[in-house]
Amino acid sequence: MPIRGSSSPLAGAQAGPSVAYREFPILLVDDRPETLEAFGDDFQTEFWVVTAQSVDRALELLSQKDYTIVIARQEMPGVSGAEFLARTAGSWPHLIRILLTDSPGSPTLTRSIDQGCIYHFIQQPWNRERVALTLRRAIEGYAVARSHRALVAELKQRNEEMEHLVEERTSQIREWAERQRKLAISDGLTGLYNHRHFQERWRREVKRAQRYGQSVSLMIIDVDKFKNFNDTMGHPQGDHLLRNLSLLLRRSVRDVDLVARYGGEEFVVMLPETRKDEGVILAERVRSLVAQHPFEHRDVQPGGRITVSVGVASFPADGAGPGEVLVRADKALYKAKEGGRDRVIVSQGDGSSQDDPNDEGDLALIVEEDGDTRIAAPSAMDVPVAGAIDTLRLRQRQSEPAPATGSDTEAPVVRPSDEMDDELPGPRITALSPDSTDEFLVEVDDTFDPSTTDEDIAPWMRGHDPK
Repeated sequence: MPIRGSSSPLAGAQAGPSVAYREFPILLVDDRPETLEAFGDDFQTEFWVVTAQSVDRALELLSQKDYTIVIARQEMPGVSGAEFLARTAGSWPHLIRILLTDSPGSPTLTRSIDQGCIYHFIQQPWNRERVALTLRRAIEGYAVARSHRALVAELKQRNEEMEHLVEERTSQIREWAERQRKLAISDGLTGLYNHRHFQERWRREVKRAQRYGQSVSLMIIDVDKFKNFNDTMGHPQGDHLLRNLSLLLRRSVRDVDLVARYGGEEFVVMLPETRKDEGVILAERVRSLVAQHPFEHRDVQPGGRITVSVGVASFPADGAGPGEVLVRADKALYKAKEGGRDRVIVSQGDGSSQDDPNDEGDLALIVEEDGDTRIAAPSAMDVPVAGAIDTLRLRQRQSEPAPATGSDTEAPVVRPSDEMDDELPGPRITALSPDSTDEFLVEVDDTFDPSTTDEDIAPWMRGHDPK
């Protein structure tokens, strides 16, 4: 029979923070029934005491509810109190562990306290007031720690919610900024890049080509007699035509090429790492595709087709800077409009163009079809269907240098308007001698059909990356 504790001067000590001690269960483990009974008699009034007479029963009770304190007698048979308390540390890390012992100075007790497995020890016979004070302080500390853990968990949850909100807002801001960026660089009607963005990219690409010793070519494309289409069908249909043409242009070039609306019915296509001879082939193909495309209301145009004129220039062949090359391409476009429209004209670096037989180094497009070689006619109706073309050649004319004008200053270019259509001279075709030409060969995919879907609008570009 254990000796009950006696009173001490600590009996009147205050409990500290206001805590409902009976809300925090205490588990006492001892194989002796008399110890369990005595402990209950001394502390059951103030504390919530649950008893277990074996380790197995104690583990069962611990798994059923959350206990605040577990007290185990050190001198139990089979498993000592210190071993049992150490075993509970893994599954119940927040549990306060107290050892009840007859020998407080044993090495096992000292080692267990040093390892942090035991919060305190109670020596038998116990002092009731001292044990009660120990239990109060343990429960108060547990309550503070539990409140702290709850606060940390709440702060963690709020922090996660705040991080999620910040991420969501940041994503929305990025999406908004990206929309604003696209609006700033895009043409509102066609969705292509706008004039300002083209100018920035063009200057950057020319600098890159200059740095690495590469070429970059440029097309300027103008819709022929667009004013006639607008006057006949109205501006909404004209806008619809420009949108469809923009879609066709986008799908007729490579991913690395840049297509932009230059202004009105004019478009530009920047061709990185592309020589002039390659650029003119691509330009002629674009011109042909446009002429053969079944645009809505095309029958109101002369010839019943929508056509474009294209001017091509290249860096460094046609100028030392982006502005000069752009002027050359614009002059080549002027020559195409002046020469009858629906054609590609290539700048020669001195302001001349391929349609002038006196221009030095002039380029002409040659079509080889079914074994016969001929010059491509200016009209798209005379150009064979793309699938029937075997080979495209660029032939460089050998001609006498153009006579000097006596001045390096060139007259300003005035592009002919639609009202001047009837005054423009007819197309001119100049025969070439095979013995006096240099040729650049370009293989053409003979499976392409321009009447296929938009998704297959540009298969001819595959495998012809000038890189």
